[in-house]
Amino acid sequence: MPTHRILYFAELAGIDLFRPLRIGGVTFAQSTYVKYLARRNSMSYFLNTDYGKNALQDPTKIFACTWMSGDPDNAVDKALQVIRDKIDILSASRLTFHSRSKTPIIGLTGECTIGTRKSIHLDLTKQTWTIQSQLTNHPLKLTIDKFWKEFNRRHYFRHFISKTTADEILSSKWKTALHTAVSLIGRLNNRNKTEAYILNMIALEILISKSGEKYKVFMPEFLNSLFDWNEFWNEHFSGELSSIYDARNKFVHDGNAVEITDRRLFLLDYILFNLLDNIYKNPSTFKSKEALLKVSELIRAGKIVGTRKSFLPKRFGITVPEVRQLKKLV
Repeated sequence: MPTHRILYFAELAGIDLFRPLRIGGVTFAQSTYVKYLARRNSMSYFLNTDYGKNALQDPTKIFACTWMSGDPDNAVDKALQVIRDKIDILSASRLTFHSRSKTPIIGLTGECTIGTRKSIHLDLTKQTWTIQSQLTNHPLKLTIDKFWKEFNRRHYFRHFISKTTADEILSSKWKTALHTAVSLIGRLNNRNKTEAYILNMIALEILISKSGEKYKVFMPEFLNSLFDWNEFWNEHFSGELSSIYDARNKFVHDGNAVEITDRRLFLLDYILFNLLDNIYKNPSTFKSKEALLKVSELIRAGKIVGTRKSFLPKRFGITVPEVRQLKKLV
C-alpha cells in the first residue's frame, strides 16, 4: 500500500490567537495559515472547492494543523490523537493563570460548544418551584495574547514547549513522565471536579512517587522538605497535604467524593504548578526524577541532624495564590 502524506487540520473552539503557535508537531493558527499551507504544498484544488472556500473564509476561525504519513485511515486517527494531546498540553498553560471557574473548554468544534444545562427545583414545603440555568462552557476564550505570553514566559510552560536548555539536560525518561503529567493536568478542560482532582493526583504521583514508600506519609514529607521555608506555604498548604491525599483515597477505594473540595483542588493546582516550575527552571539540579527525590532526601536528613545547609538551587521559588482567593473556597 502506498504511503500518503496528509495535512490534517481540525477547527477548534474556546481559543483565540493572532500568530501561529507550535507545540510539538501541531501548529495552532488562524484559517489564513491553513490557506498558506495549502497553497505552499500545491493543494489549491482544495481551496477552490465550495467547502474550502467556506470553511476558511472566516479569518477568526482557529485550527490545529499537523502532518501525517502512512495509510490514510490510520494517519487520520493518529493525527486526531496527536492534536488532542497537544490541546491538553496547551490547556495546561492556564494552570494558575485562569481560575477553573472562568476557564473555557478548549477542544474540537462541536465537542465543547457553549450550551445550557437546566435544572428544576420543586420546594414541596413552600409549594414553589425555580428553574436554574448554567452554561456548560465559559463564553470567554483562552486568548494567546501578551498577558498569556508574559505569564508563560516567566514560568515552566515556555521551557516545556520549546527547545531550551532544560530540553537538553533533562533525561529522556524524565521528559516522558513530565509530558504525561502536563497532559493530565491539561485535562482541566473537564468540568467534572472529581475527575480533575484524580487526574491531578495521578500527575503528582508520576512526578514524586517513590517505590517502597507509603505515599500518604511520603507526599507531605517530600513537599514540605521543598517548600516549608515559605511562610505562606506553612500557613495554608502544609496542614492540608494529608487531607488532600485522604480525599483521593476515599474516592478511589470507597467511591466517596465528598472530601474532594474546590479548595483542595485549588491547592493541588498550585502544588503541581510549583513543582513543574522549579523542575524546568533548575534542570541541572532536577535532571531526573531520582535527582528530585535525592534533593528532598538530603533536606530531610539535614533537618534531622540540625544542619542549615540548603540543598535547593538559588532559582528555587514558590508562586502562591492571594489569600482572598483561598477564603472564597471551602
